Amino acid sequence: MQESWQVLLKQEIANQYVHNSQEWVDLNISTSGLLNLTIVSDRFINLSIPQRKEESFNLLKSQVPHLSPGFISLYTLQEAESLNLSAPQAFNTASVKTWQDLAIQAANPQNQPQLPQREPSLPRTVTFYSFKGGVGRTTALTHVASILAMRGLKVVAVDLDLEAPGLSTAFNLKPQPKYGIVDYFYERSYLPEGIEPSISIAEIFGEVRIPNATGRLFVVPAGCLNLDYVSKVDDLHATTIIDGDQNLWSVFKREIYEQLKPDIILIDSRTGINQWGALSLIQAADEAIIFLFPNEQNKQGIELLIQSLQWVKNLSINFVFSAVPDVTEIGLSKVKQIWYSLLNRLNTVTNENYETDEDEPDLDNSQTPIEKLLVVPYLLPIALADSYPVQGIQDYYTKIANLIDEKTDELKRSNVLNTIDQRWNIIESLQFPEVNAADQRQDLNLLFQRTTDFERFLDDTTCLIRGRKGTGKTGLYWLFLKHKNVAQKLAHGRLDKTIFLSAHGRFQKSRPSRDEFQIIHQNLQHNSGTWEAFWRAYLLLRCHHENLFNFPKGKKGAKFSELKKIINNLPIERWQSECTQALLLLSTNCGME
Repeated sequence: MQESWQVLLKQEIANQYVHNSQEWVDLNISTSGLLNLTIVSDRFINLSIPQRKEESFNLLKSQVPHLSPGFISLYTLQEAESLNLSAPQAFNTASVKTWQDLAIQAANPQNQPQLPQREPSLPRTVTFYSFKGGVGRTTALTHVASILAMRGLKVVAVDLDLEAPGLSTAFNLKPQPKYGIVDYFYERSYLPEGIEPSISIAEIFGEVRIPNATGRLFVVPAGCLNLDYVSKVDDLHATTIIDGDQNLWSVFKREIYEQLKPDIILIDSRTGINQWGALSLIQAADEAIIFLFPNEQNKQGIELLIQSLQWVKNLSINFVFSAVPDVTEIGLSKVKQIWYSLLNRLNTVTNENYETDEDEPDLDNSQTPIEKLLVVPYLLPIALADSYPVQGIQDYYTKIANLIDEKTDELKRSNVLNTIDQRWNIIESLQFPEVNAADQRQDLNLLFQRTTDFERFLDDTTCLIRGRKGTGKTGLYWLFLKHKNVAQKLAHGRLDKTIFLSAHGRFQKSRPSRDEFQIIHQNLQHNSGTWEAFWRAYLLLRCHHENLFNFPKGKKGAKFSELKKIINNLPIERWQSECTQALLLLSTNCGME
């Protein structure tokens, strides 16, 4: 990463004035751009104050011509000792707790040490943040939390939107716990030393019951909305230090882990730049999922956020465009432009490998796959709902859940496999029954287990399954076609309204032979047809054979007359050359596609 001008300036000043361990330089840039500089060096011996300033100003102007000097202090070693001046202490990362801390830190990269990588630990904390309100942040959290619980994870959702709380209402949490996190924080902030708090961690959360979930979902509300709540929120400070060197969040996280042993903590953060948003992102988050509407106001706010967070080490950042009114190709073009611009800004401040051009993003050739773009459309059932999650629309939030689930799964595996002895104990304990996916009599329950990979497979973006011989493709094929009840049981109802169709696999007796596929391939090449068009035609034919649709009658059906002539009289029981010729006609005739 190219060094900033601040770093280079401090290095040049040190080269000129620091020649032993007693001499030192302290350089700080204010957030308004003023330079405050202290130099302690015996180079100033025999130089008057005006001479010292002239020399230092000339050096500054040669390095940064447009820099505005603020406070400039220039001393010899003897003068500094008489004034009890000492060199600045090393930067303490634990002292960064507010947006102001971040702003000062971002303006002064020259004072940032090489920070050690923080070891990730469970439970991972994921903060749902938005610069502006009304972008579906809380709605997304409720759906993602329920999806993760359905997958077997133990999830704790925390409402830190203290000035406009609503998470417990969104979940329709009944009964409500007696206290909330505001009561918990307030008591620990103002209790005299040595006095045990009366509000325990067990009294500030409730459980959301999710039918058929193999995991559990707990909600920590902000508190009961009354005048006492208003008074406490106004009097609370997110930076309060308690129990020695611990802050409010670290105490809460420790106690909630001791009580519930969760896999994931999801935080519903306050919007904008404020103390509770700072706590949610700076002190608490291992990962930030930032929600925004695709407009310039949100873009500028998130760019400021990225600039502020550039020194928060190991914070993973992802963007979700939410309540997008137009998700057609034309409507998404602006979303893509803003997305690539934000990735480019993230790349600039963190040196992550997102190579884009901010002014003219190459939407087709960007090194960031477009599949990673996360978009939630404007959904009327969401807008009209009184509580969440809303059944039938969870798939819109599956990609976000996959993002969280995958990283949590990796962390779990790394923790489990942390020691050599533990790894060998696990490996030696494994037992595998003898199974054969190609055997149609095989008990499919022995072949398939519900994992995070299975959830990702059910994502509606999955369009192709690849794998080497013996990896289970045939077993998956028979699972959905021959054993639909097993597949539906594994999917917990997500496949109840799904229709399964076989292409050219062995499930269908009427299918093209290998020789016919050779003919199809040659014909497509000769007539500029595509395999994509062929498989669309094949799907149409299969749906027609399975009576999944009927052509309209009367005037509405007139435009389908040519299509009906081609497929209506084709044999169903046995594949014949007429079927192949019909598919080729549909694949190569533009009017038929």
